[in-house]
Amino acid sequence: MSRAPILDDVELVGDEELVDEAPPAPANPRSILAPAHRAALRAVVGDGVRFDEPMRRHTTLKIGGPADAFVQPASVAEVTAVVRACAAAQLPITVVGGGSNLLVRDGGVRGVVLGTGRLRSLALAGPQAVQVAAGSSTGKLLAFALAHDLGGLEFLGGVPARSAAA
Repeated sequence: MSRAPILDDVELVGDEELVDEAPPAPANPRSILAPAHRAALRAVVGDGVRFDEPMRRHTTLKIGGPADAFVQPASVAEVTAVVRACAAAQLPITVVGGGSNLLVRDGGVRGVVLGTGRLRSLALAGPQAVQVAAGSSTGKLLAFALAHDLGGLEFLGGVPARSAAA
């Protein structure tokens, strides 16, 4: 028995596909960011910032309203620059990881949401130590430890979270 496809004809604001040349999202009237704040964040992280970004794109439950700015720094230096810029402008910062076990209200998040998704480095920091960047997945860390014959992380094997493919 074949079923007819279910078509989703409901269009949500900000639900368009992400592409490099997507038109800018409509300005969020609740945003606390002034044009100068937006310019400062763009100067620090370039294309690593999205304004009025629906948080549902960054949570495993696929719910959540817009963040005034969603920033994904690619290095520790960029994290430092973002934090300094926000401190100077007195903008609140909310740090999020991979989005699992995260609920964002429909009203979104005021200020800057700092996503750790681009911070994924893993390196040996000694014979029995690993330096792990904030955006590294637990699965990648466990695989790295196994490949280098390191123990002590076995308890993480049962921790539920979204596993990153990259």
